[in-house]
Amino acid sequence: MATKAVVVSKSAEDRTPSRLDEGQLLDLEMLGEGDRIQVIEDYTSRYSGVVETSAPSLGIIWIRLEGLGERKLILCTDYRLRQNRTRQWDLTVFSCGA
Repeated sequence: MATKAVVVSKSAEDRTPSRLDEGQLLDLEMLGEGDRIQVIEDYTSRYSGVVETSAPSLGIIWIRLEGLGERKLILCTDYRLRQNRTRQWDLTVFSCGA
């Protein structure tokens, strides 16, 4: 299974091209339930867990912490998130009848 790392940040200072990498993402809608993430503050991993609920318009997500299993509310304006996809991408094939 391929793993894709994505950094999510809603901070204005992280939008400069020099600070973006190929995985940088500014849209929280790309996070989905079941995605495994690390919450990073000042280049230090603070929390890691699985996304349970997200509210991109509010800039928040709920994660289930690894180990303890407790829920944690993450304000995405205060942290950077590193995401690893844990599920296969879905492929749907449509056929057109003649």
